[in-house]
Amino acid sequence: MQYKRVSLEEALKLRQKLNEYLVAVQKAIASGSFDGVQPLITTYSPSGEYGKAVLAERPAKGNEPQVRYRQGGDDHLLVEYGNEQFDLNHRCRVTAIEKALRGKDAPAWLKQNLINTVGCCTSILLFYDGAKIDRGKLLAHLQSLEDQLGDLSKIKVPCRRFKLPLSFESKEQTDATARYMETQRPHAPYLPDNLDFVARNNAFSADQLKHNMLNGTLMTVVVGFFCGNTVSLPVDPRMRMASPKTNPSRVFTPEGTFGWGGSCGSIYPVDSPGGYMMLGRTVPCFDYLGYKAGFSLEKPWLFQDFDLLTFYQCTEDELNEKLGYFRSGRYKFEWDEVEFDMAEHNKLLADTADEVKQLREKQAKVQDELITAENESLQKWREDKEKNKVDESTVDALLADPAISTIDSPVDANVWKVLVAEQDEIKPNQVVAILEAMKLEINVQAPEDVKKGKIEKLLIRPGETVKAGGHIALIRHE
Repeated sequence: MQYKRVSLEEALKLRQKLNEYLVAVQKAIASGSFDGVQPLITTYSPSGEYGKAVLAERPAKGNEPQVRYRQGGDDHLLVEYGNEQFDLNHRCRVTAIEKALRGKDAPAWLKQNLINTVGCCTSILLFYDGAKIDRGKLLAHLQSLEDQLGDLSKIKVPCRRFKLPLSFESKEQTDATARYMETQRPHAPYLPDNLDFVARNNAFSADQLKHNMLNGTLMTVVVGFFCGNTVSLPVDPRMRMASPKTNPSRVFTPEGTFGWGGSCGSIYPVDSPGGYMMLGRTVPCFDYLGYKAGFSLEKPWLFQDFDLLTFYQCTEDELNEKLGYFRSGRYKFEWDEVEFDMAEHNKLLADTADEVKQLREKQAKVQDELITAENESLQKWREDKEKNKVDESTVDALLADPAISTIDSPVDANVWKVLVAEQDEIKPNQVVAILEAMKLEINVQAPEDVKKGKIEKLLIRPGETVKAGGHIALIRHE
């Protein structure tokens, strides 16, 4: 498949022709006659005349940020605030514009044809019916809303403040790390203690990081991506952190994990793969069936933009009890209706600017050191993997021997355990290795027809990956 760039006008005309064809087919099916159906023309030569992806820009004015409008296909328009720099003032504006687009004063043409909006940090994506809304009209409306919003630097935003339990101990997270080290990567600066690594990467001690998590407030800046995944950022700039993600990502992260990746924290709503550094565990924020308090079938996630998150420490046993209540539908989240004062927040930014600058300089130094350590660890890991590879010519030569057969992997997976050694005798259906794929342990067995044989050559080691159909071991039949 090869894409060809077209203008918005061309895309909408092609879409109209496709819709007309589908309507004609539908009518033909209903009538039983396809005589009036004209074939769909599948060849098209673009004119090569198309405009810029950036439709318009509004320069910053006073406390009003720069705004950039980007086209996204024939049904989407992206509104970006600021110049790719995060600021809670921009997040406030995203929330305000989203409410205006959905408010009671929104024009009928917009209400009827605006399908969805997705706010993310400092931008908002509009999903609309491009066949029914003129882009110029939509763009003009968005700019008029900016004029109406004006300066938001001193407003108070209604929101909710949550009080969530947090345990820094979790057997599930410890097991996930151990499995990661066994099956994916044995060493890295972030192993075996993710929290200690994130603390060091930000010039904090582990106790300082825990203190910040238990005494600070995080702002919800993104809800979505996967099952209501909730991404948040510390309100106090002195508590903000940066951290790389694991490389490679874990194949398993337990639900309720509070992790850190990039500049944001995230609550894992369900058991899933993931690469954020695991700092602790809380109660999940997603209900599959939508029956628990605070959830519904229409909204099976808990949090929303601008929610404030705070944590209090609990033991692992206490958290497990709360998780039991949550899974049985009896857990009640603690939250209050509050207002977030933008004027107070902006005063905090100004008052702490010098302190934050010094902290960032200190953090940049340790982060450079840890980047060097990570690169060295990655290089060693890759060299070890290369060193342990079996030479392909050796395998090919052995496979040419009619007394040699293979044991193959049934799926793409990580190698967790190898249960045999070279020259071991092998029996029918004997488990020779255990693979791991998406939380499943998969036994790989010797063939049923092995009467008498031994392991001639092992082709995999714990921690390596294997493709479906890839050879795991060679058997010599006797």
